Amino acid sequence: MDRIKLTKIQMALLRAADEASAMTGTRGVVSDPVLRRIAGHFFRPTLVSPALRELVRARYLVPLPEERHRVVLEPHDWRDCFLPGYEPEALSLGSLAVMIRETGANVVEAPTLTPPAPPAPTPREPSRDTPQWTRRFRLLANHRLAETWYGDALPPDLSSAIVCVNQSDERFFLALRYKLASERLMETIRPDVRSKARNWRVSPLGIESYERHGVAASLSPLEVETIGASLGLVPLPRSNQAGC
Repeated sequence: MDRIKLTKIQMALLRAADEASAMTGTRGVVSDPVLRRIAGHFFRPTLVSPALRELVRARYLVPLPEERHRVVLEPHDWRDCFLPGYEPEALSLGSLAVMIRETGANVVEAPTLTPPAPPAPTPREPSRDTPQWTRRFRLLANHRLAETWYGDALPPDLSSAIVCVNQSDERFFLALRYKLASERLMETIRPDVRSKARNWRVSPLGIESYERHGVAASLSPLEVETIGASLGLVPLPRSNQAGC
């Protein structure tokens, strides 16, 4: 049976479990209480057991005697995750140490910081005046226009509607949004600490990018407001909008 495709949350759980195994002196093997405590950081209580069973079924976790699991950590790098999605809040080493002690286990090895990944190479931009070149920066310009209309980062539904409006292949443009985020031209933020959803906005680098290339938004403010109204959203007062 082939392995399932990892989501970013599953990858984060496995990485934290692997780090915990090293901190407790049993590299690659983590106790069930510690594993469940870590899983509870990423999943609601009712979903902890199903989430762990799925990783066992896919052989990323291997049950061992004495209520332990072996962690099979593949791939090792965030960029090798198979599925797109929101990046979960990472567990700091300090938080991980607290979780370990909460289960009654001891931290016997000082946590070691993982060397930072080398900076991603600057993506080569498509040739100017081609559709591939234009749609990247037009997506950014349209999204930024909507941000000025509704204030800072857009909620997921509105962001997706702006990105996909008048597009026949919505999946392509949603994937393009993730690609722009991976190139740091867009960014996501959580609306509050309890939310797992992420709002979207164009990064300062993204704004500089489309302005430098002279690409303007293809949507009008009225079209943006119409899209928002279809989702039950009300724009900012005009006195708070740029240029009004």
